[in-house]
Amino acid sequence: MSMEGSLFSLWLCYLVNLYQKSVVDPETWTGCKVKIGADNVCIKETPIMSQKRKRHSAEFKAKVALEAVKGLKTSSELAQEYQVHPTQISQWKHQLLDKLPELFSNGKDTSEAATQAATAPLYEEIGRLKMELDWLKKSAVKLHGG
Repeated sequence: MSMEGSLFSLWLCYLVNLYQKSVVDPETWTGCKVKIGADNVCIKETPIMSQKRKRHSAEFKAKVALEAVKGLKTSSELAQEYQVHPTQISQWKHQLLDKLPELFSNGKDTSEAATQAATAPLYEEIGRLKMELDWLKKSAVKLHGG
């Protein structure tokens, strides 16, 4: 590392020591956590951007949410047990409770608006067919001399 680079790193470590914040690594221009070691040496920890998000399966989410709904353990205990943040458990629990009524529905919307929307085209078709039948009856009477 050049003299300028090492001076910059020392200056950066000094600033980090003052403000105790995450900074941008000047060599790679990526965010990294920097801490001051025992000998006032700057130590780079894991880059912030390289930490990957955990992805949980639907089965795992359902299992954790169901345990939260049961209420046998606190959300903090569940979070510690399953290595998930308590807020995430709370969100999964709310999603589960919101979707429970859908499990017991038969897939049909029984509201009055849905019924009217389904029957309106049928009544229109009946009206059209009645008019057509009346016209055909009148035409048949005229053809047969009635």
